[in-house]
Amino acid sequence: MAKFVIFLIMLLPLTGFSQDETYTITGRVNVFAREGDVHVFLATNETFNTNRFSGVDTLVFPVNMNKTSIEYTFEKVPPGKYALSCYQDVNGNNKFDKFLFLPFEPWAFTFSNEVTFPPKFEDISFDIMFDYRINMQMGK
Repeated sequence: MAKFVIFLIMLLPLTGFSQDETYTITGRVNVFAREGDVHVFLATNETFNTNRFSGVDTLVFPVNMNKTSIEYTFEKVPPGKYALSCYQDVNGNNKFDKFLFLPFEPWAFTFSNEVTFPPKFEDISFDIMFDYRINMQMGK
C-alpha cells in the first residue's frame, strides 16, 4: 500500500499542476537620432497585418543625448509565430510617420537587413520555442 501511495504522489505533478512554458525575447536596437522615443512591438500575424507598428506587447524607451542603443525584453511569451518591429518617434507624435509607403522616421523589423519596406509577416516572423536574442538595426 505504501508503494502505491508513493506512486500516486509521484504522478501528481503530471496531472495539470505544471505551468505552461513561456519564453523571453531580448535584444538591442540602435538609436538613430538623439531624441524621440523608441517603440518596440512584439506582433502576431493578426496584429502585424492590421498595423505593422503594433503588437500583442509594446515597449517604449525614452532617448536622450547619451544613448546610442536601447535594450528590450519581452517576458512570458507563449510558444507561437511572432515578428518584431520598431521605430523611433523623432517628432514625438506617438505614431510612425510615412507618406504613402515611404517612411519618414527610423524603423527596423526582425531580420531587417534582408527585407524591404513594407515587409510581409512571413519574411520577418520566427517560431518561438526557446529564449531568443534578436538585435535590430534601425535605418531610414
